[in-house]
Amino acid sequence: MKYAKVRSAALIGIEGAIVEIEVAIHQGLPAFELVGLPNSVVREAKERVRSVIRNLGMVFPMQRITVNMAPADLRKEGANYDLPLAVAILQASEQIDLPWLEETLLFGELALDGSCRQIKGLMPMLLAGKARGYTKAVVPAANEGEAQTVQGMEITALHSLAELLSWSKGEERGSIAQVTISQLAMTREEQTTSVQAEAQGSRKDFADVHGQQQVKRAITIACSGMHNLILIGPPGSGKTMLAERMSTILPFLQEDEWLEVACIRSISGEGENVGSTQRPFRAPHHTITPTGLLGGGQIPYPGEVTRAHGGILFLDEMLEYPLRLLEMLRQPLEDGEISIQRSHYSYTYPARFLCVAAMNPCPCGYWGYDERCQCTQQQIQRYRSRLSGPILDRFDLHVEVPPASFEELLGRRKRKEQESSVMMAQRVAKAQQMQRQRHQELGWTIQWNRQLTPQQVDQVVQLDQNGRAQLEQAYHQLGLSPRGLYRILRVARTVADLEGSIEVQLPHLLEAIQYRVLDRGDGQR
Repeated sequence: MKYAKVRSAALIGIEGAIVEIEVAIHQGLPAFELVGLPNSVVREAKERVRSVIRNLGMVFPMQRITVNMAPADLRKEGANYDLPLAVAILQASEQIDLPWLEETLLFGELALDGSCRQIKGLMPMLLAGKARGYTKAVVPAANEGEAQTVQGMEITALHSLAELLSWSKGEERGSIAQVTISQLAMTREEQTTSVQAEAQGSRKDFADVHGQQQVKRAITIACSGMHNLILIGPPGSGKTMLAERMSTILPFLQEDEWLEVACIRSISGEGENVGSTQRPFRAPHHTITPTGLLGGGQIPYPGEVTRAHGGILFLDEMLEYPLRLLEMLRQPLEDGEISIQRSHYSYTYPARFLCVAAMNPCPCGYWGYDERCQCTQQQIQRYRSRLSGPILDRFDLHVEVPPASFEELLGRRKRKEQESSVMMAQRVAKAQQMQRQRHQELGWTIQWNRQLTPQQVDQVVQLDQNGRAQLEQAYHQLGLSPRGLYRILRVARTVADLEGSIEVQLPHLLEAIQYRVLDRGDGQR
């Protein structure tokens, strides 16, 4: 019997797991058996590997070949096992001799001409190998940029299997130059300069939005504390335009956030964006399926709520989404993660994002703004009933977006005189820095005010007698739930941070209360 073993990795959620690929070649009738819970894509690798080896002028063993992929109880999925399978067969048949395989991970899908194709999920698999003590890896050249960001491993980019065969003849292989997160993430001054430069070009900027100063204020609060936000207004008032520019004022990803977001991007096939420290912005259409939004499928895959992790999930025309789909958002909005159960495994994906929703005030969209609206009170209530109380409770700010006036749109005020993304981003960064410093001093691991527990809120929000009286009045008049009450206090804490105030004062509380217009529930303005 001839035997060889190489190592690769599999994905479990957004984490990797080492897979050992053992090949044994026996005397007997030609056969190729693949065991170890491979899915159909992995089983098809037999034909790809057979053709590649022959096309490169090597000999495919006409004997009994048994391939075991361990651990045997872990389902193997994807085409990234082509390369390690081909190398293991060549090593077992003594056509190549690569002594460094013991400490090296192999990844790559093979084309029939032997070229190595890009794979998904490389980054978490490399991190799993690093955690297990592996120091070297061979990856497809198309994944080079993604592999550069993994520290502590010697990475070799492979263009084709023929290139690897040349290494067995003594030719040297070159490693990829690595980059660090400090090189990826710019300093705050460089960030500001970059945003300024891009804003003058084609980048979306809040300076493009004329008027809407009150809405911009609410958006600044939402981004400062990562508070969920609903924009309510008639068609054409600028709700989508405002939401699309929110990502321009969020601070760049911190190092610990970046690593998690990078793994999600890698699994989602966005390897070219792995090195980006920009926060994600996802805007799924209202026809999206539950699996597309939350993740799942036969092979569990991250949904939009996970791909928005660390950034913004924008639900345009929120009430056009099926009610069942909106109700499914309860868990990720509250817990910051989504759990997907399978018969043998439970997958947990992170889903901490700023949810921004846009909706019309009535079925026709013009109630309260235009005489064309003929909607009855019953129609308005039926329309708004699509947004259930539990979902509404999970949004901290409800903001009306009225149409801009003619003077605001075409008046003398120029674009450069509008409040820009740079100005707003500076205030957001300052408020978030104040939050992080306070939380660190108190020994808390949370990052944003939205994450404060009721006990923590009581600790950082101390109201005087007038403040308590105003809050009690709002609690009864708006019919708030206890969750909604604490959301007001979290927003008030963020407003105080924006003003640089250590204490939450009455004006901060009153501003937070005014952002609960939908809690009235009676169709009145």
